[in-house]
Amino acid sequence: MTMAGEFTVYVISPGGTQARGGMGRMVRYFVNEIRRREGAPDIVVVDTYGPGSKFLMPVFFLLALLRLSAACMAGKADILHAHVSERGSVLRKFILCLPALLLGIPVIMHMHGAEFVQFYKKLPAPLKNLVCGFLRKCDSVVVLGSAWQEYVVNELKLDPSQIVILHNAVPAPLVGRRAEEPESRECRLAFVGEVGERKGIPELIEALAQPRFQVASWSLRIAGNGAVRHFQAVAEKKDLKSPRVNFLGWTDEHITRQLLADSDILILPSHNEGLPMAILEALSYGLAVITTPVGSILDAIDDRQNGLIVPPKNAEKLSDAIFELINDSELRRRLGCSAREKFERHFEIGPYCDRLISLYGEHMTGRVKALGRQ
Repeated sequence: MTMAGEFTVYVISPGGTQARGGMGRMVRYFVNEIRRREGAPDIVVVDTYGPGSKFLMPVFFLLALLRLSAACMAGKADILHAHVSERGSVLRKFILCLPALLLGIPVIMHMHGAEFVQFYKKLPAPLKNLVCGFLRKCDSVVVLGSAWQEYVVNELKLDPSQIVILHNAVPAPLVGRRAEEPESRECRLAFVGEVGERKGIPELIEALAQPRFQVASWSLRIAGNGAVRHFQAVAEKKDLKSPRVNFLGWTDEHITRQLLADSDILILPSHNEGLPMAILEALSYGLAVITTPVGSILDAIDDRQNGLIVPPKNAEKLSDAIFELINDSELRRRLGCSAREKFERHFEIGPYCDRLISLYGEHMTGRVKALGRQ
């Protein structure tokens, strides 16, 4: 087997390691971890989007294409590891990976798109065939969990041997979570994610606006970009305002971790998902989680074991779950302990990188053998 460190992996991701979304955080976490390891493969990150300007994005995309084409033709890129979401991201990754596919360089396509199902369903038949044909040409297609594996095999008709399940993962917290104070009745709730309908913000506001929450002791902090002003105005109309409900806007990694360390419950009532980084980070801090059974969330959250599962788009059930946890500190403690255990068993960044490096090694070994036969 080819020794790790003797080959170079080009990681393709919009925004590189500086992107704000969950995909960017995942790339940042594993790239930083692999680069710290002696003897690991060399990692080169290619930013396909740039600093966020839609006007500059085509320029960064063209530069990325030229860079990748030159690296492939010069023999500098041994493996391409591309991260894709949905819509235009699929076309862009096909174009960027085309030089590698033509030259026989292994391509790993890593699917993150929470809305890929909706995107694919609306495509006309010729474009569906194009998307599936592109994915079938990739050496491996990485999905975030068992639900996504079932989807790409049954709906996209990909070869099961081509599919690799690699759950997202996060680093262990540097500091522990704030201990709950027995004499304090306030329960601290947190939401981390894009502020909008897909993440269930309308249901969260409606759930907390019920009269029974007026006398309960709780506070909520909402961290994330998106339609912040709109939903802040919606919340204020329902008398959910500061200091009880605070919209923080986008928060960097450090502040987000401080928020989780100082919270008791993470609430993420999403309509669709991949495998949210916010949930995994909440598990790492031992928070009880209230969420929905969409995407691969059920690979991380077991109902009433390390969190509570509620139906998506159901404010009444969400309200019941929040009210139960606010008023049952022992249940919060039990769910939180199980959450931390689940994180340690399945979602820590170290074992994730072990599996990823092993996948790289398998493809590099296969390529060496293929070149030897030529």
